[in-house]
Amino acid sequence: PPTHAPTRQTLAQGDPVCMNQPGHDLAFCLEHDKNPIMGVPRDSYYSHPLQYWLDAFPAEQIHVVQYENLVAVGKRQAAELRRLKAFLDIDMDAISDELVSEFNCRSCTIEPEGHVLPEALYQSLVQEARRDTKRLAYLLEKHGLVDSSKAWIQNWGSLWNENLRTCSDGFCKVKLS
Repeated sequence: PPTHAPTRQTLAQGDPVCMNQPGHDLAFCLEHDKNPIMGVPRDSYYSHPLQYWLDAFPAEQIHVVQYENLVAVGKRQAAELRRLKAFLDIDMDAISDELVSEFNCRSCTIEPEGHVLPEALYQSLVQEARRDTKRLAYLLEKHGLVDSSKAWIQNWGSLWNENLRTCSDGFCKVKLS
């Protein structure tokens, strides 16, 4: 059976249990929760588990979706939905190439102006995420799961760079995807 694995840029994966505690915001949770997520070290959030999937299933049975493409309005979303429909062998005309625009949109409802994070913390998290993203993109391209590892890296890199441009006086306003 086919396996579908959606991915969302790592820094948007803030621990919802932590963030729902009184007085805990994204900065607190990211800085203080260094524990592995479901046994996966935080510095290999996607690449580590993907390797296990690739060891267990043939690459032809795995489909990976970059979340930001799935919720992008326009051509990127349509292309991502067509890839997914082709993988699942769904008639291209049976389902729209467009999703509801607020589909799981964290930035629309939670801190739409951005979470305030110390710049040093955000810089270190981005550095960690960039390393894992490069490993992930390498695995995806090596196994033919994406056309271009460069495009995958650029999608998340542009989000991080956009947030880094908001940094001022030691703090950044970080918008989650």
